[in-house]
Amino acid sequence: MSESAFNRALSNFTYEVACRRGIRHLYDLGYDVDSILKELSYPAKRETVEREIKEYREEKEKQAAGAKLPTYVSETDELGRSTFRRVDT
Repeated sequence: MSESAFNRALSNFTYEVACRRGIRHLYDLGYDVDSILKELSYPAKRETVEREIKEYREEKEKQAAGAKLPTYVSETDELGRSTFRRVDT
């Protein structure tokens, strides 16, 4: 893996753990963007929070409209390595 790919993956992971779930949770509790920015312990840009809320709303709308979310199954090979495979139903 190249260094830039690693840095991108690390950045995505950090954002997922530090922000994404917190933003979604606070949004579900009724917080607005300014309140969410004040509550986060990890620095996030206003545009990032707004984009995350927009994506979350779209996901919830799809789910409410009956669109199924993808399902993932865990598979273990003969050497004991686990992988996940997306199953579209």
